[in-house]
Amino acid sequence: MFKSIATVAFIAFVLALTSCHNKKNLLLNPIDSSPIVAYKTLSEKGDTLVVANFDLMTDTVDFPMSLLFSDFELVKLEDKEDALIGNETLTFVSPSYIGVYSFFTGYKLFNRQGEYLTNISNKGNGPDEYPTGVGESFIDEDSNCVYLTYPAATKILAFDFHGNPANHIQLAYGNIKKTTTFFDEDRQHLYVLNLAFNEDEPIVWKQDLQGNVLKQLPAKHLAAIPNFSNSLDAYLNTTAIDFSIGYYYTDRLDTLYHYDENSNNLAPVFTTNLDCLSNFHQYIELPDFYCIFVNAYLGSDGWRGYALIDKHTLKGSYVRFKLDMLGDIDIPRSNMIDHGYYKTCIHPYVLQEQWIKKGEIKGLPDGLSRFVKYLQTHDVEEMNNVVLIGKLKQSKDEEFVLHDMNFND
Repeated sequence: MFKSIATVAFIAFVLALTSCHNKKNLLLNPIDSSPIVAYKTLSEKGDTLVVANFDLMTDTVDFPMSLLFSDFELVKLEDKEDALIGNETLTFVSPSYIGVYSFFTGYKLFNRQGEYLTNISNKGNGPDEYPTGVGESFIDEDSNCVYLTYPAATKILAFDFHGNPANHIQLAYGNIKKTTTFFDEDRQHLYVLNLAFNEDEPIVWKQDLQGNVLKQLPAKHLAAIPNFSNSLDAYLNTTAIDFSIGYYYTDRLDTLYHYDENSNNLAPVFTTNLDCLSNFHQYIELPDFYCIFVNAYLGSDGWRGYALIDKHTLKGSYVRFKLDMLGDIDIPRSNMIDHGYYKTCIHPYVLQEQWIKKGEIKGLPDGLSRFVKYLQTHDVEEMNNVVLIGKLKQSKDEEFVLHDMNFND
């Protein structure tokens, strides 16, 4: 009997080893060889502000994304008709679920194995519908709810994991423009970051789930010109409540702020010499880097894409992000890095094209290797989308794990 138990335990151990690839990441960080491109200064209130000078960034380096992730997986969504996804998607993840919203096919909920579960809500003017489109979503496994927001919302829509309406949350201020919402740890309060159009309108507030305001901060000088091309960007990849505002109809510099709930105040933490009028850009704070998406033509090198600045050394460079764990291929164009995850939902041909050019890709776990070879040799036009998910490291000391996928051709 004891021998049988030991045998079973050994088999379980072997299976655990083959289900993912856990490795010490020995890759060199190319930013370590880049020049210092930023400096620290003190704001009027004594906060430390990092200021980056993009004129000092002259090189573009390949950056392996496994340096950013503690683990990574590829999930193939099942192919049945109800599960099919259109293009132009927003992707939302939790430990056990994946939510995908497409303007063409609506919001679909899957488990992390890619099995389709249900559609969530519909476009329309009913009490449980979104009138325009889904802006963001939060999948809360503690309350077994999927929450949806939409432009000009007066409430946050809530549904259980079967798609049934739950207790919608009334917003303290209605008709909000572009916003980010999130709960505190005990799921008793809601925070709203809001693109404000006048000085007295709150740029951030805290409310209970019945819509009563508990704390708020007026926008003042951060109010934007009433134009929906302006944006409020909040990524929440660290423990800080971070956001920035893009003023795209004003020759104005923007700043990444942290909201301090205890003092009910904003602290400026990062800015650049890029003005909003001529250089569309977004600030994405990561645990160890400031990531800047720059969508502007900057000379003979064309459209730059992304830049990284190390928070500790202040070294930085433009980067070409590489999915080194998938054969050192380029990241897809559609990406989201927020709430501690990198995620994108794409059609398999996006990967197929690169993997065919790469040829044999070694070192992949078995199921993922079979998937790569299948895409290299088969027509994938009728195949449903795949979701790439990378969980961000909160410390550079975390090892990288590449999870296998369950795929049999």
